[in-house]
Amino acid sequence: MRTTRKPSAAIIGRRVGAAVFWLMAVFVIGASTRSVVSALYGKPEPASASASASDELRCAQGLRELSRVLHDQAAAELRLPRDRSRMAHWLAAWDRRYVALEQPCASLSSTRRDLFKLREHIEALLHQHEREGLPLTESIERALDRVSPTADGSAHTPKET
Repeated sequence: MRTTRKPSAAIIGRRVGAAVFWLMAVFVIGASTRSVVSALYGKPEPASASASASDELRCAQGLRELSRVLHDQAAAELRLPRDRSRMAHWLAAWDRRYVALEQPCASLSSTRRDLFKLREHIEALLHQHEREGLPLTESIERALDRVSPTADGSAHTPKET
């Protein structure tokens, strides 16, 4: 015959302790995994409840226009003669427009940050072109002008400032 034995308090305590341990272990592992994944891939930024669709649309249009202006002005700088003040002027104007988009662009803040990184990168490229590429361009133009002036008969050498 089997007798039913009630578990003693020590056995119950061990079982509860083991269950608490495993629950804590699962919690710590889950929280750590979430933290690591967030750090590696970034947290998704929820759309702000206060940001309306019109603000978001205005922001997207503003960022698109800033991107277009940045690329157009950078392309123009490559073709124009050296002028640091001209470049500083349009970059300062671009920066003012960028700052003005801070409030309505809460939902597109990562895109806004990426656009500013692009601006910094383009500025560095333009400075590098001014140091290295522009002297080569001027040398090529001078050599070509000695052999063959431009169609209107004038020399095409960019002026240095």
